[in-house]
Amino acid sequence: MYTDATSFLPEELPRFALELLVSLVLVFPWFWARAQGALVRGVFVLHYRWGMARAVFWLVRGLEILPLSEPIRSHLRRLRTSIHESLGKTEVAVAGARELAAHARADGCWSCANGAVNAFINAGLYEEALRFDEPLEAVLKEGRFLDASRLLVHFNLVEADYNLGDWDAARQRLERMKDLVRSDPLMWNFFPIQHAWILAHTGRGEEALGALDAVDVRHVPRPYWSELHYTRAAALLALDRYEDARREAELGMDAARRASSHRNGLFLRGRIALAAGHTEEALRLFEEGANHRYKGQGGDALRVWAEGLERLGRREEARAVWRLVLERDPQSGAARDVASRLHSSSSAA
Repeated sequence: MYTDATSFLPEELPRFALELLVSLVLVFPWFWARAQGALVRGVFVLHYRWGMARAVFWLVRGLEILPLSEPIRSHLRRLRTSIHESLGKTEVAVAGARELAAHARADGCWSCANGAVNAFINAGLYEEALRFDEPLEAVLKEGRFLDASRLLVHFNLVEADYNLGDWDAARQRLERMKDLVRSDPLMWNFFPIQHAWILAHTGRGEEALGALDAVDVRHVPRPYWSELHYTRAAALLALDRYEDARREAELGMDAARRASSHRNGLFLRGRIALAAGHTEEALRLFEEGANHRYKGQGGDALRVWAEGLERLGRREEARAVWRLVLERDPQSGAARDVASRLHSSSSAA
């Protein structure tokens, strides 16, 4: 029996070291495979649940140095596209979205498809997003599986519909989704937000406010709290409750975690100020929004800015903003309207 370390070390150390080495060789791959998954899940929570895009960007850069499995690297590529989108790096996000779209079409990865759809819509590429559309009724009839990612693709295409100017198509798509998303807390709590947004933009402000009562904010990720405030502000604007709408829009800007949310808040406040008769404030907010680092979407707000300039008799400035609509948001319903106006004014001249 050994009673001190000096008698133990010479005889037992080689065998002990060998056993430890063998144990590590056998156990480490098992441990690292699970550790990778845990790390990525944590990073996803920080980004999607809490909106910490800038911190997550550097975390991902650090993780990519490690010996990660290919499935984990695939998750990080998808996450990187979403991070660039959140930071307002639209061109980089679109490049990533095209890779995700190709991957989705090649192997049916609906998580990749959803990442691509989000980035395309954020960049104003609504028609590209709608290439992932499919007749849900036919899919269900054939008994094919509709997982959460696949449903989320269709749910997000509602935004593509109304940005193209087709509010009726957006309403119909959302209504078809109602029973399908009932069991998913995220989509079920976004359903009234999207519904209210459509109602507010079709002149039904009271119904929009009523729809928002169904939202349980506990199931709305932190990066999207601003959208809840903006939707309520849009409903109040439809009811000509300008001061209430302004306060709600400011709450939305305070909650904004994504570049697009901050820019959209500036544009919404500009619309509210213009409707309330605060023209100079409105023009300042529209200009600040137009100069924001996030340049995607926004055609409808730019069109309203141009209309405000036109009412002041500043027609050349209005025409410049109309052209900006065509440059920044060329696939939007606003762009079609602006193109018609520019053609008419050119013909009249």
